[in-house]
Amino acid sequence: MVLIDGIEYLNMYNGFEAIAKFLSTIRDVAYINEGSIIVVTEENTWSEREWKLLMRLVN
Repeated sequence: MVLIDGIEYLNMYNGFEAIAKFLSTIRDVAYINEGSIIVVTEENTWSEREWKLLMRLVN
């Protein structure tokens, strides 16, 4: 299991594209190892486009 808290902080310094690539890689590794990902964040922190993409990446 992977728990990510404070992803907004990473977004502030690295940008959304880097966060999306990071989550995609983590998702693939978790899938291969039959694990799961938990991301703690708030919807109002992200734009609508970013939120939808985040939901697709972690679901």
